[in-house]
Amino acid sequence: MTGTPAAYTKRLERWPAHLLNLADGGTADGAARIVGVSPRTILRWRQRTFATLLQDFVPACGGGRVEVARSGMFHYPPHIIAVDEADRSFIEFVRWNAGPWILDPLLAQRLEPGSVVICRDRPDSPFARAVKRAGMGYIRAERRPCPTVAGPHETDARARRLNGEFLRWHGQFRGVWDRYARHYALWFELRRRYPDRSDLMDRVLLSWRPPAPVSDCARPVEDE
Repeated sequence: MTGTPAAYTKRLERWPAHLLNLADGGTADGAARIVGVSPRTILRWRQRTFATLLQDFVPACGGGRVEVARSGMFHYPPHIIAVDEADRSFIEFVRWNAGPWILDPLLAQRLEPGSVVICRDRPDSPFARAVKRAGMGYIRAERRPCPTVAGPHETDARARRLNGEFLRWHGQFRGVWDRYARHYALWFELRRRYPDRSDLMDRVLLSWRPPAPVSDCARPVEDE
């Protein structure tokens, strides 16, 4: 277990139940009763697991049309959430008026070139300008599509629906959310992408790669 989140643990036999419980979600108190350890131990195991996954798993959206929604004025921390046509999504904690030094690397990492972003923000907003600088199309979503107008209506309904699910998700983790916001956002993404408990457990174990041993040819030569 060296180099994995379970290193130096004294209750290794409880980790399979802990990993399977990640697919169910829920609070630390409920998970502690199922796994058979204290809530503080569950919290510590969760943060170890997600810290390892953050180095290995980067949620992103593919090409095509990508709907983007943002958190409201009174939702903390501020974030944007995106979902594409294949239901792949990502959540990023960033101010809506962030500068290009934040938005440009974010879009390059999370969106494929040639995508078309649909969002409610103005076409001259910092986010819209960052989308255009990345070589992507930008369409302003309609707030209330008029039913009498013929033709397709560009909406961000799927992204806003997903944002509502995410807000209800993180509402149950008050007290630890502010410190580990990225961990819980990653947990939300993993449960969406791997709804089967065994698949999620396999994905978590895939990130448990202990450091590779140094080969003899790579060892430094000592002076004689």
